[in-house]
Amino acid sequence: MEATTFYLDAVAQLEKVEEENADANKLQVTVLQNMSNCFLRLKEFNEVIAHCTAALKIDSAAVKALYFRSQAYAETKDMDEAIKDVVAAIKLDL
Repeated sequence: MEATTFYLDAVAQLEKVEEENADANKLQVTVLQNMSNCFLRLKEFNEVIAHCTAALKIDSAAVKALYFRSQAYAETKDMDEAIKDVVAAIKLDL
């Protein structure tokens, strides 16, 4: 749980970057994906979905975000969304 607190703080700090910055965006996607993995291990699937969706708004080709979100959707029994995400991840990773 402690790791998620640090990741949430990192996201909050990165959101304060006012100008469009590719490096900050890339870092934010990485932090969101890592935080999603933590929440996945904690079985907090709605948090996983929310943070992966946020990462995908920044980078629609974030394969890890698609993969983690597909796992969370599967755990919440939303199989249609899980399949969409895993298919999209596979297509991007080819």
